[in-house]
Amino acid sequence: MLHLIQSNRQSALAATLCTTLARAPARDPFAPEHLIVPSAALRRRLELDIAGTFGVAANLRFAYLASWLWEQIGKVVPVPEQSPFAPDRLSWRLYRLLDPSAWQAPGHERLARYLDRADAAMRHALAVRIAEVFDHYLTYRPDYLGAWQRGESLFGEQGGAPDLRASEVNRADERWQSALWRRVLDDLGDPRGEPVIAQRFLSLVADLDPARVRSVWPARVSVFAPPTIAPLHAALLREFGRFIDVDLYLLNPCEAFWHDIVTRRQLGRIEAAGMADYQEVGNPLLSEWGRQTQALLHIVHEMTEAMVDEDADSFEPSPASTWLAGVQNAILELRRWPAHSRAGRAENGHAEAGGGLFSGRGHHGEQSELGAHEERDDYGEQEEYEEYEEDEGGEAHEGAGEDAEANLGGADDSIQVHVCHSLTRQLEAMHDRLIAWFEADPSLTPADVLVALPDLPTAAPAIDAVFGGGDGPRIPYRITGLPPSQSNPVARVMLDWLALSDPSVSASQLVEWLRVDAIAARFGIDSAALDTLQEWLAAAGARRGLGFDNGFAGPDPDTRQGIHAHDDSDWNAEQDAGPGTRQHANQRVDQGVKQEANQGRRRHTFADALLRLYLGYALPDDAEPVEDWLPTVGPAGAEAELLGRLSAFVDELDGFGRACAQIRDAQGWQWLLNDALPRFFDAGRAFADDLADVRDAIDTLACAIGDGAGALEIPVEVLRDALAAALDDPARGGVPAGGVTFSALTSLRGVPFRVICLLGLDDGVLPNAARAPEFDLLAAFPKLGDRQRRDDDRNLFLDYLLAARDHFVVAYTGRSIRDNAVKPPAAPVDELLDYLGAALAGASAPPQDIAQARAGFVVEHPLQSYAAEYLHGKGALFTYDSTRAEIAGALLAPRGENIQSRPFFGTSLPPPEEAVVSFDALLTFWSQPARALLRDRLGLNFRSARAELDDSEPFVLDWDGRDALADRLLPMLLDDAADLARASRIARASHELPGGATGAIWREREVSSLARLADAVRAARGEPVVAPPYFALELPVCWPAQLPHDVQASGEPVVLEGALPALTSLGLVVFRHAAPTARDYLNTWLHHLVLCVMKPEGAVCATYWIGRGARFEFREDPHAHRHLCELVTLYRAGLCAPLPFFPKTSWAWVDKGEGAAFTAWQGGFDRVGEQDDPYVSTAWRGTPLRLDAHFDALARAVLEPLRAHLGAAGGQATQEDA
Repeated sequence: MLHLIQSNRQSALAATLCTTLARAPARDPFAPEHLIVPSAALRRRLELDIAGTFGVAANLRFAYLASWLWEQIGKVVPVPEQSPFAPDRLSWRLYRLLDPSAWQAPGHERLARYLDRADAAMRHALAVRIAEVFDHYLTYRPDYLGAWQRGESLFGEQGGAPDLRASEVNRADERWQSALWRRVLDDLGDPRGEPVIAQRFLSLVADLDPARVRSVWPARVSVFAPPTIAPLHAALLREFGRFIDVDLYLLNPCEAFWHDIVTRRQLGRIEAAGMADYQEVGNPLLSEWGRQTQALLHIVHEMTEAMVDEDADSFEPSPASTWLAGVQNAILELRRWPAHSRAGRAENGHAEAGGGLFSGRGHHGEQSELGAHEERDDYGEQEEYEEYEEDEGGEAHEGAGEDAEANLGGADDSIQVHVCHSLTRQLEAMHDRLIAWFEADPSLTPADVLVALPDLPTAAPAIDAVFGGGDGPRIPYRITGLPPSQSNPVARVMLDWLALSDPSVSASQLVEWLRVDAIAARFGIDSAALDTLQEWLAAAGARRGLGFDNGFAGPDPDTRQGIHAHDDSDWNAEQDAGPGTRQHANQRVDQGVKQEANQGRRRHTFADALLRLYLGYALPDDAEPVEDWLPTVGPAGAEAELLGRLSAFVDELDGFGRACAQIRDAQGWQWLLNDALPRFFDAGRAFADDLADVRDAIDTLACAIGDGAGALEIPVEVLRDALAAALDDPARGGVPAGGVTFSALTSLRGVPFRVICLLGLDDGVLPNAARAPEFDLLAAFPKLGDRQRRDDDRNLFLDYLLAARDHFVVAYTGRSIRDNAVKPPAAPVDELLDYLGAALAGASAPPQDIAQARAGFVVEHPLQSYAAEYLHGKGALFTYDSTRAEIAGALLAPRGENIQSRPFFGTSLPPPEEAVVSFDALLTFWSQPARALLRDRLGLNFRSARAELDDSEPFVLDWDGRDALADRLLPMLLDDAADLARASRIARASHELPGGATGAIWREREVSSLARLADAVRAARGEPVVAPPYFALELPVCWPAQLPHDVQASGEPVVLEGALPALTSLGLVVFRHAAPTARDYLNTWLHHLVLCVMKPEGAVCATYWIGRGARFEFREDPHAHRHLCELVTLYRAGLCAPLPFFPKTSWAWVDKGEGAAFTAWQGGFDRVGEQDDPYVSTAWRGTPLRLDAHFDALARAVLEPLRAHLGAAGGQATQEDA
């Protein structure tokens, strides 16, 4: 018998289920209890409820309605184990049948035109959509398929009366769909004209033996109705009710008979037709948002008419005295307004008759947002949503919830709408709001909170950033229902590799793959080893592309046949030697050189970089290039094992890519992908679940392809899309978690929570703008009971509103992050606010009163989370994050008060204990004093420990590349017997240069420039002078007279020790292949001062700097000792506290004036200013950083002597701005 149980609360339905299970246990104690649920979330909730009632939840068999019906029908009517019409299988059969050559006959031109232009991926996408449409036909329009089986047309094209509603496009689509359906049946071997299996069952059900049926079917099934039930499924359940107990649990938001209420717009049309005698709007929210449930009730009413045994309704009004409870009770009792709101009292007393709800201006313009909305749903119906109006003299409905609503006054926090500037700000606002509610109500726990978002994968990183970080209290949370293609690292990487093409593999991408724990464990590469590998790869010039065999060209035909026959079990078997041995390195070098010598070489690939590293390991440090590869110094000794592990990974990846380049059948892909899992991923316990999920998806997909496509070979791009769909099976869904549950908007629909937050409800989200396929005849000709996406989205919002117990919170991006312009929310949010505003102010109140009442439910948030408004004492705006509160407090400080954070250097550091100063340390200090202070005294190094990998191939020779080439080539070019040909060959083998003709141009330019520099250096040198390379100078403390003694420095003398470059009879020559900068002037000046203090015998006290197209010189300085002592004293002081000396800015200040200094300090659109240097900004944090008098005095004290001697020699260089 069929039993109908209705309630407005899911918890009441669950309680009724538990009562039924306790009162009428199954006759067979070992038989499972069959429960049909619409989602995984409801399954989890029922399991918890049953366990809470009975102490355990066991021997329960959950299923989805369609699959359960198919299984039970199969027990009395012969059916396949898996339905061949299931979309995941039917799509592959359609893919095979949609061969373009098979659709060239007249009548199929529309389909043929698409197939002629479609590639394999487009053809598969079309097959998937057709399979979904055919699945809808099976459940909603079986008569369509029956007519097509009989060779009939739906539009009378075989002689019947033509359907005048059908356009030519509809007729063309019907022709090819009917032909395709018949081909599907022929392919399955079904006789022409035989009905589909469900129809076959309905035709035979009257002849079934009841005793036999009851022996194979369960004695009872509990069906929790989904948002919609197809008429075919309803008919099947009705027939099942003739043999077994079918308990249908239906979530009904209203206890009254509301099947025929209409929207205000529909009522206007009916009145215009003179047919409105018994029609009413009822509750406007229910009539607007509940149309999908209304259609479901119609179907259930028809299904249960004259068959239902008894009704066990359990409607429960909300006992709370909040606006949320008032709205829920008004819907429950089919009242237009909450009973004791102002509008509700006016309705009951007939005092405000004739007032139209939202008849005034809305908050976005002259008309309410609910007025004149014209939308077209995905099934082609045009809908016009107009403003709600109150009927004159509307009848009052007394309800059980009125006493609870007696205290309704102004807006409360049970319903809130938060307007923010971004999704991150919405999450921050919700985080603070939840903490406040937890603090106010100790009985509220994180498990009582649901946060639903329309785009969960996009929001997941922001959720982790807000709820997993920050300085405020931590809230336990869990993100549930993320697609495995994003949440499962193994699945994510496999999908990346299936989309792999050799040129697309970037250096950073490969490193990120090695960061995946399962891959790192498989190849033995931990984080420290990965940093080392990045340094090696950067030094060897790895940029983009694997580079083996000129890309994924695939194996030769013989090898390809072997792969297809599943004989490629070892893609890249090592020959004779294992990774990391010297023999292995020699083999790699020999193989690489031989392979690349006869092919067009691809520079900056991983193959190119690995070969350079292997050459560097196998050959001496000063080895000459081998062919066109210059050895790169990298691993040494046992470190080569790490290089071998990297090579093993790259080789395996290259082999997998080449294998994926071949088309394969289902069995071939199944073998290849399953074989790849242990090759790339560690099988330890930590990764077993992820691997099992991917393996299950692969096996399921292979089975579906085999059933539908047979031995048809599938290209990799089609397989990847299909594998992603198999992994992201929507049936998985999200489930309630122990902490705050974050889920997709559709996952936990209707599941009760005390607090429900809907975030990201921006304009266009609800109803969703997605449309049905243009060839979908069900969308072109809709009927009652069809699942309308737009109605379903509105009903989803209603379900969440009714599922909330204490608080219902909506947040959306209502302000532009750029110009603060107003942005509208999703339509249901606007409708809810209009309803609440009219209910609070009265439906006939002036528009400004309604707008003011509406605003009471809205919380406007500022752009920044640290805005001062959060500390103004306003109840709606507050924060629990200490850092944001500190910033907000600083912003509230009186004008003129120092609101800088605490200075990084509150007091000076003690002077260094060492009495010996290294000359190299002195040079490093004056190149950037702030960096030397933080790095040498505090151990702070802001440079990444690993080398940065560039993903783009070079097309020019950058500055780092020029320096590297100069360091490599200048020593040999300075030799009297310089060999330009050898230098050019080394340059050609260097990875810093671009490839091809561009690289040749850069090579010739750089080699010529370096040769000219070498000639200039040799010309400037005189005869060598034999001088001690090492010096040790004792220097007393000497503070510059023009500077205040604001930094304590040790009064003890120090010893400056180091070595000068080789001296000549003409003096000291310093060179660099670049234009001179502030660093070059200071570096050369320090060398010159040491030379003048030492005064070597036989050498002139002159220093020359020679660069690319520029040179300068210093002559002997009679006050060199004092100048050097001052610089060393300032160096010692600069190691105790930051000095306001910034080399680039200071040099520009002294040499070119204030304008150039500010340019160097602040930077421009194409360069970073010195004030943004991380060492400078950190050292001076909390202290006003200005180019003031102290800066000017120090710049002149350091640079004026240098500039004076530079000018006196008449040799100031032609220089670029520092």
